[in-house]
Amino acid sequence: MAVADRAFPVRAVTPSGEDCRDRLLEADRRYAYAPPLDRRFIGFCEPHTLELDFGDPWPGRPAGERVVLFLHGCIEYPYSQTVYAAGQAAVAWEPIRVEGLDTQGNWQTLVADAGAPGGMGRMITVDLTGKLPIGAVRLRLTTNLEIYYDQAFLGRPLVEPPGASTACPWQPRRCDGWASRARWRRTAVGR
Repeated sequence: MAVADRAFPVRAVTPSGEDCRDRLLEADRRYAYAPPLDRRFIGFCEPHTLELDFGDPWPGRPAGERVVLFLHGCIEYPYSQTVYAAGQAAVAWEPIRVEGLDTQGNWQTLVADAGAPGGMGRMITVDLTGKLPIGAVRLRLTTNLEIYYDQAFLGRPLVEPPGASTACPWQPRRCDGWASRARWRRTAVGR
């Protein structure tokens, strides 16, 4: 996804109240914090929350403009027998829940299931279009999974000018010579 501009948090707070903003500016394996592990089950943790304050990232942003949360990080996946054992102990898999602070000062769930990074060093995107208040943006990310946050920012996807297209113009063309066994193959127009 091409991003027109990014907005990094002006403040980020770990579950213990420590400011971790500087560790979320680059995808450099300097994680925001080590989550509080549930030693009974590999890959599970005590529920933990990362709070992100973006200030007013785009003054004058029109309501309904497309905004996406980008999270780079990794997960320690639980094994199937661990998930089974956790289920027997009434511990359920809780993917990242994204909450936003509304204009009355109450936390509202924006995305109940934002998923999780798919392994080591992965970026996930969470579409927040139409869910953020105009002005100051504060988010909370809550989960009980062993997730390590490496980078976080809001982005406004690049919008193409009217009539522009990024589609690749493919057309079938007949091949001659040694490649004729394939009969037809797809090639870019003009090649």
